[in-house]
Amino acid sequence: MIVLHTITHRWWALIFIPAFFWVATAERTWQRALRFLAVASSVSLVAEYLRTHTGFPYGRYDYIANTHGSELYVSNGPIFVPLTFCIVVWAGRALLNRANVRPGTLIVGGALFAAAIDLVIDPMTLRGGTWFLGWLYSYRSSGPWFNVPWSNYAGWILMSAVILTVDVVLESRAQKRVDAKRGPMLAFGTCGFFIVIALATSHWAIAGASAGVTIVMMSLARARVASAPASEVVSPAAPPAQL
Repeated sequence: MIVLHTITHRWWALIFIPAFFWVATAERTWQRALRFLAVASSVSLVAEYLRTHTGFPYGRYDYIANTHGSELYVSNGPIFVPLTFCIVVWAGRALLNRANVRPGTLIVGGALFAAAIDLVIDPMTLRGGTWFLGWLYSYRSSGPWFNVPWSNYAGWILMSAVILTVDVVLESRAQKRVDAKRGPMLAFGTCGFFIVIALATSHWAIAGASAGVTIVMMSLARARVASAPASEVVSPAAPPAQL
């Protein structure tokens, strides 16, 4: 019953997957949304393997693996980790996506926003033993952002950019529908979840810093969201917008 235990034990993470499909299918078919999930999870899985064996691209860390045998693992990591990587990358992309945005802008900006969302996530996943996540991993070298090294965020930018580059290539001939509402809801809902966890576990400094990061992201995305239509079809042959 390892599959059932994985679902019941990691419900808080896996519930973001149907949320992802609710968001992504506002812009593309479910088959193309599934392809994004597959691409992002595969890239994340490779990165996680490299990370725990070489330190590239995030910095060296180790899974504590005290749930090995009671939940699904792929190689030396829980399966929910690469699956949920997809959600963060899509959420970061959503804060930049709009009608006819330049592909390079979408890739670089989406990767930066994904890393910014992880500024909110990682301090509390590192402290998973203080809430229902449980102790999941530890870094071999501490860092300045609530003990998370900056190399982690450099890796997030790099791997998110790889995923978004592959997606841009795969989607280059597809008709695009830009949704300006659901994507930001996923991004800020994810941040809100971890801010609540930080508050509930009395990590006041983390909650305050995470709220600050979220407010900055909201400010950067607000003008685009406010001015964009809720849903807009974009022809793949349309010229890119000037920024």
